[in-house]
Amino acid sequence: MNHGILYNVLKAIKPLRALVRSLRSLWQRYRLEAWVLEGAERCSGEPIRVLVVGQVENCNYLARVVFAEGSVRRRLQRLWSWQVDSLLNGPVSPYGMIFVQQQPGARAWYSHERCFVLPSWLAGELNVAQGLDSRRGNDSVKTDLRNIRRNGFTYRITREPQDIEYFYTTMYLPYIQQTHGDRAFVTSREELGREAGDRLELLLVEQDGKPVAGVYLGMHDQERVDALELGVAGADRNLVRLGALAAIYY
Repeated sequence: MNHGILYNVLKAIKPLRALVRSLRSLWQRYRLEAWVLEGAERCSGEPIRVLVVGQVENCNYLARVVFAEGSVRRRLQRLWSWQVDSLLNGPVSPYGMIFVQQQPGARAWYSHERCFVLPSWLAGELNVAQGLDSRRGNDSVKTDLRNIRRNGFTYRITREPQDIEYFYTTMYLPYIQQTHGDRAFVTSREELGREAGDRLELLLVEQDGKPVAGVYLGMHDQERVDALELGVAGADRNLVRLGALAAIYY
């Protein structure tokens, strides 16, 4: 097959690939993963049965929050969204609590009077325009600056593909997996590219010319920068203690 024919074939199947992606998105939106968790409730010690509908990482997190230890987990068949709706609105439920991860664009279940909403993610903003001078009296800032000077931390900004790949594999992945374990939501390279695209930059913290920590930055304009993902070389907790992560902010 010559290059011209191959190009035409790939061009022809492009709409089909888009359709497959759309169908997969609909499937994930309306056909939901579900688990039953059973065990002793953390505070009272009383037995409780919990239904979790959503991603496995959220199930792992809730298992640690609700139960003291040793909860039993059973994976169910995927539930259609209307099956979840009937569980929430039915007069009798076999579960002490039901946690449902709200899917973007899907019907809101939390309109029922027995439901309430917990945010999955919280975002914070830091006004760096104030400069360090206004905060030098803060004890935490003093300690961070002292550690940065004492341990010789410097930084550089880069967009080089090899630096971005090095950070992803040796800093980001080890750090998030060790810190959060089976509760970690790992951002793939593809997701990061879609989120930041050409705006992606990497700030590397270095010690003696060697990268020891860093953060992906999504550059919007001179007024706003998103800190997307951070990490430490080899998930080394000693580097964190020495101030390598704190150096990112200064």
